[in-house]
Amino acid sequence: MAKHSISLVVAIVLSLIVFIITMVFTALAGPGIDPFLETTKNISDAFVTEITPDGWTFIIWSIIYIFLALIMVYVIAGIFRKNAYGLVYCSPAILPHGFFVTWCLNLTLNISWLFLWDRKLMTCGFTVWWFRTVSPYTQHGPPSPPW
Repeated sequence: MAKHSISLVVAIVLSLIVFIITMVFTALAGPGIDPFLETTKNISDAFVTEITPDGWTFIIWSIIYIFLALIMVYVIAGIFRKNAYGLVYCSPAILPHGFFVTWCLNLTLNISWLFLWDRKLMTCGFTVWWFRTVSPYTQHGPPSPPW
């Protein structure tokens, strides 16, 4: 009989909760609904640069979040599915604890960035965005040499 990994199930459920919270804040940030002060478009228009894309290009985030939601559905389904080695989510553990911890950190940084962006704290926002970009690499360590 396959045994569940309670700690891995807790990590999966926690990541689902943090993902849902992130989606709520992201949905509120776009149109500038409380607790946000302005729409993301107004802030983007206030800080125009030569590399600022048109507003329609940000639709990519909808696609990214849809795929992340589908990944969460697959991960949660793995709790209830079995393969020849046991439960899918832990035999073998393709997504270990560290993945979920790193992903929760990344989503939390995303929420933080939304608030910094909304308050027009661009230097702090850039720093948080940089850490958000780098945080997934903490899971893997430095790249291995090709030889």
